[in-house]
Amino acid sequence: MGLSESFTSRIYFIGIGGIGMSALALFLKERGFRVAGSDKCKSEITSKLEARGIVVNYSHDEINLRSDDMVVFSSAITEVNPEYAYAKNHNMALVSRARLLSLVSECFSISVGVSGCHGKTTVTALIAHIFKAASYPFTAFIGGEDLTFSNFCSFGKTCFLAEICEYKKNINFFTADVGLVLNIDNDHLDSYENLGDIKNTFAAFLKRAKKKIAFEDCKLAAVTFGFKKNSDYRADKITFKDGVTSFTVYERKKKLMRVSVRLSGEKNVLNALAAVAVVREMNIDKNAIKRGLAAFKGVKRRDEVIGSLNGAPVIADYAHHPTQLAERLQAYKKGLKGRLFVVFQPHTYSRTKLLFKDFVSALILEDNLFIFKTYAARENFLPEGSALKLCEALPKCIYYDVETKLFARLKTEAEAGDKVLILGAGDIYDKFKRLLR
Repeated sequence: MGLSESFTSRIYFIGIGGIGMSALALFLKERGFRVAGSDKCKSEITSKLEARGIVVNYSHDEINLRSDDMVVFSSAITEVNPEYAYAKNHNMALVSRARLLSLVSECFSISVGVSGCHGKTTVTALIAHIFKAASYPFTAFIGGEDLTFSNFCSFGKTCFLAEICEYKKNINFFTADVGLVLNIDNDHLDSYENLGDIKNTFAAFLKRAKKKIAFEDCKLAAVTFGFKKNSDYRADKITFKDGVTSFTVYERKKKLMRVSVRLSGEKNVLNALAAVAVVREMNIDKNAIKRGLAAFKGVKRRDEVIGSLNGAPVIADYAHHPTQLAERLQAYKKGLKGRLFVVFQPHTYSRTKLLFKDFVSALILEDNLFIFKTYAARENFLPEGSALKLCEALPKCIYYDVETKLFARLKTEAEAGDKVLILGAGDIYDKFKRLLR
């Protein structure tokens, strides 16, 4: 099945308010397709969709479907969803979000796929800003809300740019002209047998790509980036000041330029360098790269200042894996004169159980640590993977399951010179945003 102007069926999205689903819905509406969908509640995203003329139903009910609909579902939708179950039982066309994204990529002359266990959203957004600065025709599907472009932007039909999710091996649907692997980690172990299975899946993605770009330790990459002198793209002379990171880029051992970007931490040096590697391999001018990186204002929930408490900035970050937590905590402690208050909401019981020791190692040195109740997402309660269980393993940790009580505690303790971190991929972000208003 392909997408063409002759395709006349309505495309119906179950869970249309999601970041990835709404981006696809906007693209297809823009291209003239009939689009509708459902979500469990109204949001800023669904309001934006409705403003573009897309019908959104705020319930999952079989009566919402038409017999000739092509029904799109994401990995968050289970088989007990009434709309999914009806479509399956009546042999309607069912397409996963990952498969549809792959079909959409075929509408463009060139495709850029950004993959990896950490940093995909930031790197995809950075590349989008560089393309825009270079006046390079592109359409981007960003896995978060860039503060300039949001989760979708369309500035031409030449290049397809998207982050490619590895959850449930969705990456297997995608073949990129330019394939980027940022890093590999032991995440989503509910979808993979082990770390070797994860590595093999990313390796297969790279093998399918025409241009292969990856972190310097990857043997399959034709083009590498990192800190080692033999990397094709290398970052050196790194400085951090007032939330801005600057570094010198070396391209195949020759000094290319010095760049600055509004991001913090060593991880984000590699993210920005990866973006530079991709666009340089696509022959983008270095001055456009500098302008694009400088224009980047950030992405929601990635190093985002969402308010303050008694003069202490409250910073939200999506970090929900031990590797991310350790890196973020290290980055925020640099130059900090006051205290660091850390609020972490574990994301899913299975991840906490499988990586329990790693979570403890990442958090055990924190003096002002608060663990909020687990965001279960699609899972049932698992006591050995609960937030309370994790908190009990951390000697200086306090557990909360009511956000107003946690907020009140922070409000009495935080002061100017401190920082408050809100970490996790669950609903803790929205809860604190409301409380900070």
